[in-house]
Amino acid sequence: MENQKLIVSTSPHFRSKESIHGMYWVIIALLPSAVAGIYYYGFPAFKVIMLSVISAVFTEFLIQKLRKVKVTVSDGSAALTGLLLAMTIPPNLPFYVPIVGSVFAIAIGKQVFGGLGYNPFNPALIGRAFLLAAWPVPLTTGWLAPSSATGVSGINQGELVNTLQQTNNEVLIDALSSATPLNLLKQTFTGIQNGEITREFGDRILEMLYSGGVLKNLITGNIGGSIGETCAILLIAGGLFLLVKKIITWHIPVSYILTVGVFAWILGGPKGEFFTG
Repeated sequence: MENQKLIVSTSPHFRSKESIHGMYWVIIALLPSAVAGIYYYGFPAFKVIMLSVISAVFTEFLIQKLRKVKVTVSDGSAALTGLLLAMTIPPNLPFYVPIVGSVFAIAIGKQVFGGLGYNPFNPALIGRAFLLAAWPVPLTTGWLAPSSATGVSGINQGELVNTLQQTNNEVLIDALSSATPLNLLKQTFTGIQNGEITREFGDRILEMLYSGGVLKNLITGNIGGSIGETCAILLIAGGLFLLVKKIITWHIPVSYILTVGVFAWILGGPKGEFFTG
């Protein structure tokens, strides 16, 4: 029997011919959506993006200097991490939040494992998870409505408040918050089904939801939310760009979308959690 050697090594175990300079293509794909976020939210979004990117690049530079290894900030991976993190958080945050998030993403999510290619998790999402645990209130309430004054649900908040006041005169409403149009639909249908609101009241809300340009606002990004979740058209265009450049393949995006669709269909049945009757 021949002597065979068992070679134990750290990841990555699979290698390909792709260059790490593909990071710059991803940044290019994200830039239109980032610019749209700045367009809608103004300077607060620009501040969050810049603080996040600069902090990520500086943290990687400093750690690599302290480790006395080759400084690789020019590969674009640190800048991409900072940009991704910034696009997953609201624009109206204290200045130190994106800084801390980027430092944590690079130091704990990436460099502690050995740097690019050795990290088992996405550093930007590690940073996002840390921020949500450390500052849950700003991360979930730091939304900033675009200048066009459409709310998080993509409809005119003032008009909706007036409708509510006119329909339910016994309820004094000063303001309204709503997570998403789907959430508003769910609450409206559930309220009608349980007898909590009248059919007339529900119909007026639904009419406003469907006729108020909600889909247009959701597609163009004229809604409140995180910086990078605004303009769906530009996000889709960026994804198609990466597919054309063969930076990514269709397998993961399609499987992700199909998984969401399957579970939405399962939970939307008569016994599903989101059944509307």
